[in-house]
Amino acid sequence: MQTFLLNKKICVEQPNDGFKIAIDTVLLAAACPAKKNQTVLDAGSGVGGVTFCLLQREPDLKVIGIEVDEENHNYAIKNRDLNGVKNQVDFRLGNLFETEFDSRFDHVVTNPPYLQKGTYNVSPSEIKNTAHGFNSESLSVKHWIKNLHKNLVHGGTLTLIYRADKLDEILSAMYKKFGAIEIIPLWPRDGREPKRLIIRGKKGKGAPLRMLPGLVLHDNENKYTDEAEEILRDKNIQVVCICTPNKFHKKKFKNCFS
Repeated sequence: MQTFLLNKKICVEQPNDGFKIAIDTVLLAAACPAKKNQTVLDAGSGVGGVTFCLLQREPDLKVIGIEVDEENHNYAIKNRDLNGVKNQVDFRLGNLFETEFDSRFDHVVTNPPYLQKGTYNVSPSEIKNTAHGFNSESLSVKHWIKNLHKNLVHGGTLTLIYRADKLDEILSAMYKKFGAIEIIPLWPRDGREPKRLIIRGKKGKGAPLRMLPGLVLHDNENKYTDEAEEILRDKNIQVVCICTPNKFHKKKFKNCFS
């Protein structure tokens, strides 16, 4: 199964029975402030969608992706060659908690598993189980974030997308590890509660948390808003509209996420 991203600039093949690449992939990559010649860890890289979106925005990055599911990993290798970024990306098969990297990263991007083992219904698809929750009762998002913190340089950024109803778990896990935390709500449409959030923090920084206005994804006709379309289609995102219910604000992307 093929999926096209960023106005068909990226082509991604993926298994039929796993979680499908969607808008979360593009938004997560768009929120990462990686710059030329920096290094990025894509933790739980799946079939590589976030990595390819990052490289479409900034080609001169070095990205390592770590993925525990072998089928997803094999698709990522295939997609790397399909998109012509073999020299910029190193996809590795392995467990994040058991993997040692040669150096620390400037940035980490991740869409962590949401649930602990035993708290969700097991799917016949092993790929879905891996993406949905942790495979050990002793592991949680707290352990995930602790590991990512270890692999960042001082001042490096962690950017993640997560369920809004579990924000307390993320903030608890980031406590005393990350500062300058920014929360960007993703509103399904005007007047609705957000289901997902983008959260970003800097290792070792002490600046206070900021709740940003967020992005409205759909209009009343269930089409993407113009602001969401800018992110979904633009190669180098220079402008993003930060939308609040009943009010729209245009700002430079770098000012919204830095």
